Amino acid sequence: MGELDQFTHGILGDIVRNSLNEVASTYVVEDIYGEGKAEFLHKVEAMIQTKVSPAGVTVQQFGLIGAPRGPQVIATAVTAKAQAIQQAEGARNELATTQAAKKIAEAEGDAKSMVTRAQGEADANRIRQNSLTPQLLDLRRIENSRALIDKWNGQLPTVESGQGSGMMLQLPKP
Repeated sequence: MGELDQFTHGILGDIVRNSLNEVASTYVVEDIYGEGKAEFLHKVEAMIQTKVSPAGVTVQQFGLIGAPRGPQVIATAVTAKAQAIQQAEGARNELATTQAAKKIAEAEGDAKSMVTRAQGEADANRIRQNSLTPQLLDLRRIENSRALIDKWNGQLPTVESGQGSGMMLQLPKP
């Protein structure tokens, strides 16, 4: 094995692996596998360049073929988390839909109840109006007068109007 092979497969491999681990420790797994992948790789490349430039080496291209590979346990956990988030969103949407349907049903029930009550009151008012006759009105007047007479304690009113005017308040005669 030549010196170049020893450098690329030994020292450089260790520098790359250590740089990947060091930068990865500042990210959450979802970022490395998702939207933060390009930024992650850029930081790793900059760290590698910093470590190899004292030896006169320049990194002209750095990247990974495909997504970064971690242990299967991590990939499974990331997939499970994504599925759990999707299921939670689905359940939240289903709950919101159910609550909205319940509110609509309640509102419709309230509206029907109000319409039914209003129709009942209107029907009752029509029946009352149709049953009013001059004789019935006279009877109600007589009954009201009789109720006032039954309540009277025999004393005349003692209410005066104005301050010191001496005028008695005239009450209407039944």
